[in-house]
Amino acid sequence: SISMNALNKNINENMYFGAKFSIENIDYNEGWRMNLLSERTEKILNEGSKEFFGNEMVYKGDGRSIPFITYFQSKYPDIEVICTGICGVDSVEHGPNENVNLDACKKLILVLCHFLINI
Repeated sequence: SISMNALNKNINENMYFGAKFSIENIDYNEGWRMNLLSERTEKILNEGSKEFFGNEMVYKGDGRSIPFITYFQSKYPDIEVICTGICGVDSVEHGPNENVNLDACKKLILVLCHFLINI
Protein backbone atom coordinates (compact mmCIF):
# COMPACT_ATOMS: atom_id res chain seq x y z
CA SER A 1 0.00 0.00 0.00
CA ILE A 2 1.36 3.37 -0.97
CA SER A 3 1.14 6.27 1.49
CA MET A 4 -0.56 9.54 0.60
CA ASN A 5 2.66 11.44 1.38
CA ALA A 6 4.72 9.27 -0.99
CA LEU A 7 2.09 9.56 -3.71
CA ASN A 8 1.81 13.34 -3.40
CA LYS A 9 5.63 13.69 -3.29
CA ASN A 10 6.09 11.59 -6.43
CA ILE A 11 3.38 13.41 -8.37
CA ASN A 12 4.65 16.87 -7.41
CA GLU A 13 8.28 16.01 -8.22
CA ASN A 14 7.19 15.15 -11.76
CA MET A 15 4.62 17.93 -12.28
CA TYR A 16 5.05 20.29 -15.23
CA PHE A 17 5.36 24.08 -15.06
CA GLY A 18 5.69 24.13 -11.25
CA ALA A 19 2.05 23.17 -10.76
CA LYS A 20 1.07 21.77 -7.36
CA PHE A 21 -1.17 18.76 -6.90
CA SER A 22 -2.61 17.11 -3.81
CA ILE A 23 -4.51 13.86 -3.24
CA GLU A 24 -6.44 13.31 -0.03
CA ASN A 25 -8.58 10.47 1.30
CA ILE A 26 -8.50 7.92 -1.49
CA ASP A 27 -11.36 5.50 -0.97
CA TYR A 28 -10.90 2.08 -2.49
CA ASN A 29 -12.45 -1.34 -2.20
CA GLU A 30 -10.80 -4.71 -2.14
CA GLY A 31 -11.78 -5.62 -5.68
CA TRP A 32 -13.16 -8.94 -6.77
CA ARG A 33 -11.10 -12.01 -7.53
CA MET A 34 -13.02 -14.60 -9.49
CA ASN A 35 -13.02 -18.10 -8.07
CA LEU A 36 -11.86 -20.85 -10.39
CA LEU A 37 -14.64 -22.08 -12.64
CA SER A 38 -15.72 -25.68 -12.55
CA GLU A 39 -14.44 -27.84 -15.40
CA ARG A 40 -17.98 -28.07 -16.76
CA THR A 41 -18.53 -24.31 -16.78
CA GLU A 42 -15.13 -23.61 -18.31
CA LYS A 43 -15.70 -26.28 -20.98
CA ILE A 44 -19.09 -24.86 -21.99
CA LEU A 45 -17.82 -21.26 -22.07
CA ASN A 46 -14.76 -22.28 -24.11
CA GLU A 47 -16.97 -24.19 -26.58
CA GLY A 48 -19.14 -21.10 -27.06
CA SER A 49 -16.15 -18.80 -27.33
CA LYS A 50 -14.51 -21.05 -29.94
CA GLU A 51 -17.75 -21.26 -31.92
CA PHE A 52 -18.56 -17.54 -31.97
CA PHE A 53 -15.17 -15.81 -31.46
CA GLY A 54 -12.88 -18.46 -32.98
CA ASN A 55 -10.76 -18.90 -29.84
CA GLU A 56 -11.02 -19.90 -26.17
CA MET A 57 -12.28 -17.33 -23.69
CA VAL A 58 -9.85 -14.75 -22.36
CA TYR A 59 -9.56 -13.57 -18.77
CA LYS A 60 -8.80 -9.94 -17.98
CA GLY A 61 -8.48 -8.44 -14.52
CA ASP A 62 -8.25 -4.77 -13.66
CA GLY A 63 -7.64 -5.07 -9.94
CA ARG A 64 -10.89 -3.29 -9.10
CA SER A 65 -14.45 -4.16 -9.83
CA ILE A 66 -17.98 -3.19 -9.07
CA PRO A 67 -18.19 -3.52 -5.25
CA PHE A 68 -21.48 -5.39 -5.55
CA ILE A 69 -19.71 -8.36 -7.18
CA THR A 70 -17.37 -8.73 -4.17
CA TYR A 71 -20.35 -8.50 -1.81
CA PHE A 72 -22.35 -11.04 -3.84
CA GLN A 73 -19.46 -13.53 -3.91
CA SER A 74 -18.96 -13.18 -0.14
CA LYS A 75 -22.65 -13.83 0.52
CA TYR A 76 -22.75 -16.89 -1.75
CA PRO A 77 -19.20 -18.32 -1.69
CA ASP A 78 -20.15 -21.68 -3.22
CA ILE A 79 -21.67 -20.37 -6.45
CA GLU A 80 -19.85 -19.57 -9.65
CA VAL A 81 -19.95 -15.89 -10.47
CA ILE A 82 -19.19 -14.96 -14.05
CA CYS A 83 -18.66 -11.24 -14.54
CA THR A 84 -18.24 -10.49 -18.21
CA GLY A 85 -18.24 -7.72 -20.74
CA ILE A 86 -16.77 -6.57 -24.02
CA CYS A 87 -13.49 -4.72 -24.06
CA GLY A 88 -10.99 -4.41 -26.86
CA VAL A 89 -8.83 -2.12 -28.93
CA ASP A 90 -11.85 -0.63 -30.65
CA SER A 91 -13.89 -0.19 -27.45
CA VAL A 92 -13.60 2.57 -24.88
CA GLU A 93 -15.12 1.65 -21.54
CA HIS A 94 -15.78 4.36 -18.94
CA GLY A 95 -14.32 7.16 -21.03
CA PRO A 96 -15.68 10.34 -22.60
CA ASN A 97 -16.24 8.45 -25.85
CA GLU A 98 -17.62 5.29 -24.22
CA ASN A 99 -18.47 2.69 -26.84
CA VAL A 100 -18.32 -1.02 -27.57
CA ASN A 101 -17.96 -3.10 -30.70
CA LEU A 102 -21.51 -4.24 -31.54
CA ASP A 103 -20.36 -7.35 -33.44
CA ALA A 104 -18.38 -8.45 -30.38
CA CYS A 105 -21.44 -7.76 -28.17
CA LYS A 106 -23.57 -9.98 -30.39
CA LYS A 107 -20.99 -12.75 -30.17
CA LEU A 108 -20.84 -12.44 -26.37
CA ILE A 109 -24.63 -12.74 -26.20
CA LEU A 110 -24.42 -15.90 -28.31
CA VAL A 111 -21.73 -17.34 -26.01
CA LEU A 112 -23.93 -16.64 -22.97
CA CYS A 113 -26.95 -18.21 -24.71
CA HIS A 114 -24.82 -21.25 -25.53
CA PHE A 115 -23.82 -21.42 -21.87
CA LEU A 116 -27.40 -21.17 -20.58
CA ILE A 117 -28.65 -23.83 -23.02
CA ASN A 118 -25.87 -26.25 -22.10
CA ILE A 119 -25.51 -25.78 -18.36
